[in-house]
Amino acid sequence: MNTKCFKAVFKAATLALALAGAQGASAGILVTLAENNDGVLMTYSGTIDVTNALANGASKQANQAQGLIRIDPAGMQLLNLLKDNVSSIGTYTSGNTDTFSSVFVTPFTAFGTGSALDGQGNGLTRTGVNFGLQSANLSLPTQAGNVYTVDGSLLWKDYDFATLGITDGYDETRLLKGETEGSDNFVTFKVGSAIGGGNDVPEPGTLALLGLASAGLATQRRLKNRR
Repeated sequence: MNTKCFKAVFKAATLALALAGAQGASAGILVTLAENNDGVLMTYSGTIDVTNALANGASKQANQAQGLIRIDPAGMQLLNLLKDNVSSIGTYTSGNTDTFSSVFVTPFTAFGTGSALDGQGNGLTRTGVNFGLQSANLSLPTQAGNVYTVDGSLLWKDYDFATLGITDGYDETRLLKGETEGSDNFVTFKVGSAIGGGNDVPEPGTLALLGLASAGLATQRRLKNRR
């Protein structure tokens, strides 16, 4: 490769790498809780494949009615009912869902000290598809196949973190069972000031561009040394 051609490739790789970094990784599911002028807003979006989780001990129940929409930072009400420490995170939606039990390698921990608050009569509205996250369980919109995409939000109108007992800055990422670091099949949960912080996993294309840019820098140095 001559010098002129190399420079063109190097510039293209560097530009593409910068664009990829600016866009960020979109793999996995991201769940956020934030305070705004209307109240406390939960958003959720992303795609996840549960194939390996089901092959490694997770169980699935299809078309399960989840009851009331609920936020339960400490998981105390569900904990008392179920007599099991699987509900320290209890934000989930009602309706028909595919419910995956013991789906994470490590369960999420409590994201505050508040007790359960049900959606009915408490100024809660939902947009988008059904979605639920508990410490060890995941509820996703009913569909065929093992690759799920979610996008939606819940709003607790006129509430704030203090009244709901939510801990600002909570930030945890959990892989699904059967997955290893670098997999796209994880859920990240961020609260308040943690939103915008990065637990993003670089996409394969980004890693390839990084490698190309690094190789380009090394080649550029060698060319300079020959002059």
